[in-house]
Amino acid sequence: MAPAFAPHPILSWDDDLALGVDAIDEEHKVWLRLVRGFQQSIADGEAPAAVYAAIVEALIYTERHFANEEALMRDAGYPHLDDHRAQHARAADELHAVTSGLHDEAELIAYVGSFLPNWLLLHINTADRKFADWLNARETGAAA
Repeated sequence: MAPAFAPHPILSWDDDLALGVDAIDEEHKVWLRLVRGFQQSIADGEAPAAVYAAIVEALIYTERHFANEEALMRDAGYPHLDDHRAQHARAADELHAVTSGLHDEAELIAYVGSFLPNWLLLHINTADRKFADWLNARETGAAA
């Protein structure tokens, strides 16, 4: 299994995460809420079935969000779409690998519980912010 990230506190939306791209910000709020639900189910000691259901819901939404974000970037003509798409693919591949059924429950919960929130916040604050800055500059006529 890939090395785990350090555990992350339970997520919540913070205006510092806002990119100023309404469609992406709204999806990020939903995504954080789903990841927070997964984190909370672990913190509350819920039954494995509830934890797995929360993982599945977060992973399904992750794929939907990636597709929506990439479509928005494609439609806007974002020049770094291929790199962004590759970042999404690497994260999706890692999540699929760890949820393949080859790892025990504790490993799965610990890994997804640290990887997903850490990756999500890092990605929003770097790659997604880069797109938002580019889009804003393009729309205002400023240098990108």
